Amino acid sequence: MKHTKTVCLVILFALGLAMPLAAQSVGGGLSFWVPESLYLGRGGSVGIESALGSSLGLGDMLSLPVGIAYNKVYGLLPEGDAAGLEPLPWFVADTLLGFVMAKARLAVGPVYVEAFGGGAGVWNMTLVPLTANIESDIAAAGQTVTFTGNPTITGGQFGWGWQAGGAIGVTIGPVSVDLNVTYRAVKTPATVTGDYYAIDESGSTGSGLLSYGAESIFIRLAGFNVGIDASFAM
Repeated sequence: MKHTKTVCLVILFALGLAMPLAAQSVGGGLSFWVPESLYLGRGGSVGIESALGSSLGLGDMLSLPVGIAYNKVYGLLPEGDAAGLEPLPWFVADTLLGFVMAKARLAVGPVYVEAFGGGAGVWNMTLVPLTANIESDIAAAGQTVTFTGNPTITGGQFGWGWQAGGAIGVTIGPVSVDLNVTYRAVKTPATVTGDYYAIDESGSTGSGLLSYGAESIFIRLAGFNVGIDASFAM
């Protein structure tokens, strides 16, 4: 199963990196990324995402967009029993996302609306733990947790999920420009380990050095994109 996922991710990124020869349009865009940690009130910040893509038309109403997007994400939440119910963001990552979707378009004159959705795979090229947030989340009531260094992250590089959204735009000759909104939910498996001290309210570390064992989590790349895309019909 693990081998199959790896092969599928490689194929997905290869499709995103190569503009298909049969593409009927190519383009790109910029968008504001709003991580779920931000609108849930747990921290994080808005980022800028840049994307390149191409689209293979299947008639006037249907197409298959394929592309890649880069985003430095501040606000990756953990998911799993080890993370608790309302965790803070645990990671910052440079992410490269590949996607393959199906898109439907309805045009009235030069104006059009679109709906789209499909699969997405992510490569977390760098993954930096937000140690203070992890310490806060794993501390018991009345305790302060301090790691002896940064926690060790195993895995956490490749994951996949889905994205979907809609757009409204206008076509002027061969050029189309649209305003779009996309929701994305992609998960990457990882484990977090490290040594820490648990300090109680009196300042005592009576338990001595403790180990945070191989706690399995999923790293969630989830949130909304609001952006502008432009494409050129070939």
